[in-house]
Amino acid sequence: MSILRNKFYRIKKKYWNKLTVLCYHRIEDVVADPINITVGLDNFLEQIDWLKKSTNIITPEQFEKILLSRKTFPKRATMLTFDDGYLSYKNTMSVLKDYSIPAIFFLSTPKKLFYWDFLSKTLILTETILDENYEVFSEILDYLNIDIKIEKTLDKKSIERIKNWKLPSEEYPFERCKAFYSITNRLENEDSYSDKSIYKILNKINEDSFNFDFTHSNDTFMKYHTIGSHTSNHFNLRRLQFSDQKKEIIENKIKLEKNIKKKIRFFAYPFGTREHYNKKSVELVKKYFQFSFSNFQGQIHKDSNHYELPRFLVRDWGIEDFKTNIEKFINYKK
Repeated sequence: MSILRNKFYRIKKKYWNKLTVLCYHRIEDVVADPINITVGLDNFLEQIDWLKKSTNIITPEQFEKILLSRKTFPKRATMLTFDDGYLSYKNTMSVLKDYSIPAIFFLSTPKKLFYWDFLSKTLILTETILDENYEVFSEILDYLNIDIKIEKTLDKKSIERIKNWKLPSEEYPFERCKAFYSITNRLENEDSYSDKSIYKILNKINEDSFNFDFTHSNDTFMKYHTIGSHTSNHFNLRRLQFSDQKKEIIENKIKLEKNIKKKIRFFAYPFGTREHYNKKSVELVKKYFQFSFSNFQGQIHKDSNHYELPRFLVRDWGIEDFKTNIEKFINYKK
């Protein structure tokens, strides 16, 4: 009987309207984007214009109400989310408000510049690497047992070539690019609280403070949009001890709530695949939040797990590629 019931449920679920949640990161015109997370402003404007005309964009409040009441989503429902926290978010929030699109912004609150941005600036995009930086990068590569001798100086033509390079890639135009990939890959997959953490070695030279002006209670954009938590430092939660996971999650939540003067109900796991968090992470999130988002593909329906909600990552696509990919997302079958 239970087998028949489960089969009937699966068939019925296929016909439910589902929600496609889009995961953006930085919206900005940048000189380079080696980790391939930035969408240029012109492409973004075309993307949201098409979404307004071709899908039913729901608000975070509607999303919350539908899931809590186990109602059905509208046809072709979409919702926008943004991860990490960048200085350009003020402009992004303004643009979305002009289009009447409230979104969720998941903010990390590190004291130092995000390591991928710091490495972009100091390792691969500078013509001449500073002596102290060169020593630290060499120390990290020795620690990783990687035989790479990075170029201390590159000419302008070489830097222009690097500006067009993005991950994932099988080609590395310069040793600096190999080093960038090796270091960022390790940082994404290590316990950043460990005494031997590359993160701690890197902080010898990462003196750029993170100064995202994220809030004032009278800020129009902050009132219009929804703020979510994204941990303090954007570390891989799976690699952390339970106490360090708790610290990352709670300190970020407290800091954000103090600034926006609201309780935060939404959370997004840093990096977001199931390789980046574990059962302990989910247990903590359940205790402090009402919903949490991952970063693996899938659609959301009225019976979805509230603490591992799937999303689709958006790249810097021109409008035709964007339309093709969004249609695939909306018709996603798994």
